[in-house]
Amino acid sequence: MNKKIIAVILLYLVQFMASSCVIDCGCEDKKTFDKLYDEVRLELWDMNIYPFTPLEDKNNADKLDFGLTMMVTYDVAQIGAVQQKLRFNSLGFATANACSCASDEYIATDPITSFQIIATDTATEEITDVTRQFITYNYDNEPITINEYREIYYYEPDDVVFRLIDVYYFPNTVQFEVKANLASGRIISQKTPIVTFIDQ
Repeated sequence: MNKKIIAVILLYLVQFMASSCVIDCGCEDKKTFDKLYDEVRLELWDMNIYPFTPLEDKNNADKLDFGLTMMVTYDVAQIGAVQQKLRFNSLGFATANACSCASDEYIATDPITSFQIIATDTATEEITDVTRQFITYNYDNEPITINEYREIYYYEPDDVVFRLIDVYYFPNTVQFEVKANLASGRIISQKTPIVTFIDQ
C-alpha cells in the first residue's frame, strides 16, 4: 500500500516538474531585417536662437547661423528568423522567473561608410567639398565633423544639427548636395534648394 502511495506521489511530482519547467513566454520568433538605404532627407535650420527653427527664407540666410540635418531612410527586408526556445533550466523550482522576449534585429548588409557635402557656387558653377565645414559638438563640447560623429557614436546623425563654419570666403549663393556613400560603392544623394546668404 505504501509503495502505491509513494509511486502515485512520485508520478505527480515528475509530471509537475516536467510541465512547470517548460516556460512559454508567448514571444514571437526573433526576426532579422536588412536595412536597405534608399533616400537622404535634408532640413535647413536657422540657428540664431535656441531651439533652432527651420530656415523659412532661403533667399536671406545668415552664414553664421546656418545649420543642416540629414536623415537616411530605408526599407527593410526580412533575412532570417530564430524560433524562440522553451526553457528547460528551471527543473520546476523557478517557474516565477520573468519572461524576456528577444527583440527583432536590424542590420545593414550594405552600410553607410561616410557622408560627403558638396557645395556648388551657382554664380561660378565651382564645386567644393565642404564636409569638414559642418560640425557639431561631442559630449566634451569639442567640435566634430559628420563622419567623426558616426565613428564615435556608431549611429547615423539623424536629428543632429551640423553648423556651417569658416564662412567668410563661402559663396553667397550656393546649392548643397549631401551624399551617403555605401560600402558597395552605391551613392544616395539629395540636393537642397538654392540658398542665398546675407553678404558677410
